[in-house]
Amino acid sequence: TRLQSKIYNSLGEIYSNTLRKFPGRSRIDLENRLKYIKLAQYQFKRAKSYDTQNYKAYLNLGDLYYRGGKELFKPSSNIVSRDSNFHLDMAKREYESGIAIASNIENANLKLKPSIYYNLGYIYYKKIKDYTKASDLFRRAFLATGRNSTPEINTALGLAYLRGNQPDLA
Repeated sequence: TRLQSKIYNSLGEIYSNTLRKFPGRSRIDLENRLKYIKLAQYQFKRAKSYDTQNYKAYLNLGDLYYRGGKELFKPSSNIVSRDSNFHLDMAKREYESGIAIASNIENANLKLKPSIYYNLGYIYYKKIKDYTKASDLFRRAFLATGRNSTPEINTALGLAYLRGNQPDLA
């Protein structure tokens, strides 16, 4: 079942990467984006169902919700009380599950992408307003880059330190 999980996760990654082909705002691009978001979501969920320890499926689903969640979870007439940033709650849940599973793996060479920590830090910064947790996650993103950071990570880290009453670190 691990092999099946890896296969479904790989299919989800293919569908997720295909989203880049539809960056426009035309009706056709939007329809195709939604179609591929749903296909990727289905594959990542299948991967999780076959192997609940496949951390990549959780992290990929978190990425999908983070990047495409507003389209996937558009409020409909039967759901009126949903928060407009509901997708960030879903992304947070998947990211945290994936990171927890990955941290239990004994492979010391396991390195998560900086974007995982950055995106989760953004959720804590913008939605939850937990600046201490956000600064910790931005710091982890900085370290995951091999100290060859991007301006976005540096700025986010500094702002989180400032908001978290740690101006000496900013």
